[in-house]
Amino acid sequence: MLTQGPLHSVGSAEFVEGLLRAGLATPAGAAEDLPKTTVLVEFDEQAEYSPLDKVRELEAQGCTVVVACRERSLPDAVLAVQAGASGILLKPVTASSLRQLPCADTEETAPAPEIDIAAWRAQYAPEMIGSSFALEQALAIAARAANCNCPVLITGENGTGKELLARALHRASSRAAAPFVAVNCPAIPKELVESELFGHTRGAFTGATVAREGRFAVADNGTLLLDEIGEMDLSIQSKLLRVLQDFQITRVGESRPQQVDVRILAATNRDLE
Repeated sequence: MLTQGPLHSVGSAEFVEGLLRAGLATPAGAAEDLPKTTVLVEFDEQAEYSPLDKVRELEAQGCTVVVACRERSLPDAVLAVQAGASGILLKPVTASSLRQLPCADTEETAPAPEIDIAAWRAQYAPEMIGSSFALEQALAIAARAANCNCPVLITGENGTGKELLARALHRASSRAAAPFVAVNCPAIPKELVESELFGHTRGAFTGATVAREGRFAVADNGTLLLDEIGEMDLSIQSKLLRVLQDFQITRVGESRPQQVDVRILAATNRDLE
């Protein structure tokens, strides 16, 4: 989602000045000027400040906080999310990656229009049967999120209709005419995950007798569902984060990235906290 309101930065002189020169963010000013804004904090273990303390301090002031780090610092940067940060961006920060930042709460934000959930369900999720407060809540959230390009995580036990809800999100979105591609993550062998998602060239590995498009390329302009993402190997997560930021994939066996336009949905029956 696009940020609303000013975007500020905190970090080394090189980090802050680089964002300023690129016109992406301004240096954070006085504390009283920061609430209701988004602040991008450089997560660097060598910084003069404690990144975790800075996240807690800014979050307590009412800021939306996002941390920026290098891939090698990802395991430590996850602690910043637990400390109150809304997300993580990989460095170098680009205009494309900033489009994925969460919205800062602002008083000027227009209220969302009322949605007739029963009519929305009948049009986009007719396969979903049953009636409960939890289901009505899920449908209401889905209806509001349908036309946003932000990633969505759907949680629930097996058999509760997570994929049906994902399909409804796709049908109700501006991407409805483009492909909806579902990937069953546990069914993909660990050594083939990267090839399955991003594609490969001919001869990229033993058995790759022909070039093949990955699921991201197949879903271009549409929606990709990563079903049971909690079972996906951790080694692929940093590559997924790069795709979420810059919408670029690199096929196995190639060095030139390929631009894709894909909305990512994920589903899991596990508690990912």
